[in-house]
Amino acid sequence: MTTTQAPPHDNWSDVSAALGERVALVHPGNAELIHAVQTGTLHQAASLAQNGVPPAAADGSGVTVRAFWWGFHFEIDHPSLEVAHNAADTVNSLVGTGDVDGAGTDANVCITVLGSNGISDEIQLDSGRDDFERNSVDTFTHTLRDLGDLYRIRVRHDNSGSRPGWFLDRITIRDEDSDKECTFPCARWLAVDEDDRRIDRNLDLA
Repeated sequence: MTTTQAPPHDNWSDVSAALGERVALVHPGNAELIHAVQTGTLHQAASLAQNGVPPAAADGSGVTVRAFWWGFHFEIDHPSLEVAHNAADTVNSLVGTGDVDGAGTDANVCITVLGSNGISDEIQLDSGRDDFERNSVDTFTHTLRDLGDLYRIRVRHDNSGSRPGWFLDRITIRDEDSDKECTFPCARWLAVDEDDRRIDRNLDLA
């Protein structure tokens, strides 16, 4: 069998006629792109580009999105990638489980962070350890795009495991770059057999 090495240059234009309709789309290095780069949801960037996102800056910075029948090809320039990287904040979520009988949970716990600049994707909190035990504080590190001033956290679990009921005391978000902390009190059950039987809560900033 004979194989041919691909040329070292961009040959998308050459092959597009044979492989499908080529649509050249340009996406600027804006908040939507930053979010797509950070979360890996690049199809979201393509969709935004297709639906009329303003063109890139005159200096050519931004992302070129080429759409083919099998998917999308992205070209991200250095300035845009740097913008995306610099806009990411390393944060710690400190989750405090209450000190009441049966407070701990075996369920999978997820949070969504809401701020003045947008909403994060849902984040599963899993350190690989035995998290969410009674009277404990568990720390989870993740990267968030700049959400502005945080004002709410949505927290839920999937009611799985042998002891899914959970008494959540509070969640604190700490920005490791600025040392700023935001605390969201709860002090309620997330359980189908306790309190109001809900396994999701909206926690507002204290």
